[in-house]
Amino acid sequence: MKRPAPGSKELPIDIARREFLSRAAAAGLAAGLPPLLASCGGGSTAAVAPSPTESRLLFFNLSHSRQNATEHHLHIAGQRLRLTPVDEAPHVLDLARQGNGFLRGVPGASITHHVEAGLPANAVALGYVSCLEDPAAGT
Repeated sequence: MKRPAPGSKELPIDIARREFLSRAAAAGLAAGLPPLLASCGGGSTAAVAPSPTESRLLFFNLSHSRQNATEHHLHIAGQRLRLTPVDEAPHVLDLARQGNGFLRGVPGASITHHVEAGLPANAVALGYVSCLEDPAAGT
């Protein structure tokens, strides 16, 4: 690397690739170390405040499922919720369509199930739908 004269305010122009990579790695480690150490915990025993939740009415199209006669469940935010077939409670869809233009445009055959779920108000929740569960087999 070409070094500037002592007392000069010039920056080194010609830095070796190996030196650049080692400095970049050191900077990345320095930037990532505090969050890593903070995640180790140990010092604080304060309880974490529960995150706020909102009640959400969700609709599903499971018409493609070959398991129409079985129960379907939504697993989301640590919950296992039974999906209600629209045929069991058609008034829920009718009421939701009154205030939701998108639902009014969806054909009735394309909305097969619904569920009301308490979901995090300030976070994204990943969920999945299951049916034909066999706890003994782990499925």
